Amino acid sequence: MADVFVYTGNGGEIVPPDVRRVLVDPSVTSIPAEAFQRCKKLAEVELCEGLVEIGERSFRWCEHSIIKINIPNSLRRIRDSAFARALQTPVHLHDDVENIGFGAFSSCIFTNFRVPPLITVIARAMLSNCKAMFSAELPESVIEIIGSALFMCPCLRNVAFPPHVRMDAAFGDRVSGNY
Repeated sequence: MADVFVYTGNGGEIVPPDVRRVLVDPSVTSIPAEAFQRCKKLAEVELCEGLVEIGERSFRWCEHSIIKINIPNSLRRIRDSAFARALQTPVHLHDDVENIGFGAFSSCIFTNFRVPPLITVIARAMLSNCKAMFSAELPESVIEIIGSALFMCPCLRNVAFPPHVRMDAAFGDRVSGNY
């Protein structure tokens, strides 16, 4: 196996299940659904400028194997369950990220998370079951936190809610679906 798998996004491209390092080619603007799902040895992900979207369940169930990832300034959307149970490292999202889907970072292992300022709604289960998360930084732009967004985060001690935020069971157990 090559040291680095270069993902070009060509139709039908098969990602080796034992891949350890991935470079997403600069020509890729969107990672499709489930592209790297269940790659349980994937440790390093290099996302290049030009990437705009990470699709649903793209890196889901990598079993916390990802210890290094960069997020390019061009990224705008992170779809549902994109990194659920995948990350074992903090992730730095740039200010221009516009949308983060439900369960996008559920069951990840990191100590802090910063929500970018263009996000107005914290999606259902977005950070649920992040058991090591100590701190969550929410921008003033957040107007709503939807069901179980912060459920099962027992270490969460530092979070300031914007003054006019609506919360629908943010810490409650009203989650349905598979993450």
